[in-house]
Amino acid sequence: MDTLIQPGAEPLRLWDRIVCTLQEWVPGAKAPSKPVALAPPPQSPPAPPRAVRSAPGTESTKPYVAAATFAELEERRKAHAIKKGGPLQTFIDLQLKAARLELKGSSHIEFGRHLDEAKKIQDLHPEWLPSWNKSIVKDHQFFAGCLERVTVEPQAFLDYGREVLRLAPKVRHLDLPRGSVIPAGFFSSPVLNKLISLRADDCDITDSLLEGIGSQQQFVWLSLANNEISQSGLAKLASIKGLRFANLRCNPSDPLDSSAADQGYVTETWQPQELLDLERRLTDSNDGRLPWFHSDWWPSPDRAPSRFLTPFLETTPK
Repeated sequence: MDTLIQPGAEPLRLWDRIVCTLQEWVPGAKAPSKPVALAPPPQSPPAPPRAVRSAPGTESTKPYVAAATFAELEERRKAHAIKKGGPLQTFIDLQLKAARLELKGSSHIEFGRHLDEAKKIQDLHPEWLPSWNKSIVKDHQFFAGCLERVTVEPQAFLDYGREVLRLAPKVRHLDLPRGSVIPAGFFSSPVLNKLISLRADDCDITDSLLEGIGSQQQFVWLSLANNEISQSGLAKLASIKGLRFANLRCNPSDPLDSSAADQGYVTETWQPQELLDLERRLTDSNDGRLPWFHSDWWPSPDRAPSRFLTPFLETTPK
């Protein structure tokens, strides 16, 4: 039987470094001496873990709210006592530089270089990650110095999602592996309530599987490409009032407009009349606008907006 804690590893230890997603025991507290098997998933959210030390204003109990300015990302570095010039500070600074370029829609060569250098540093410091079972948490990603994305099978996330978020309380983005079998009721599960983005490409998602997704009003970014979603499914997505981006390529219905660009600027966008009429029906307005129907607000016209940056972007046309 799988457990979230990696067998043979010390399940809750004092990490040598602190990224704002990692937790620390009270000084002097003893970590458990034996691996801990997880109890069955709780029916209600557990109490906040004891002895979590967070930077001022970044407590794990604080709701995730889109920052008013990009400058708030900079506070992630300033708020922590990080050794000047040390690998953690260098890692966070490189990721912040890449995030700034991405926010501007820049495809500058420096963007990739910053990420590559940050990844090399990260690979040298596995202690920055919780000691979770890699058969459950299959992949992860840092953004601007925070551990924000994990890849977990859908049933495993229903079973262990609360524990994953306890170990890494800044995770707000979930990927489901391609080809995953998604159980009925997954999209309405309260285990998803802290997530703001979800990728579930090529998972045989039908309109009926999307039942209840309107309860996830915190979603701002979705990728549901190569599934079986029709206009009935689009109506369910439209019930998520804060949804900004939805990748629905290779579905029976893909509402995204087509666009033409010149030198990095969108010069024209167009949609079939059928989609214009659908948008009006879904918004119950002649001038209603669903941001995920449009690409005219993207930072780069030839690249979909990053899930990490979408909360910071204006969705009105440029």
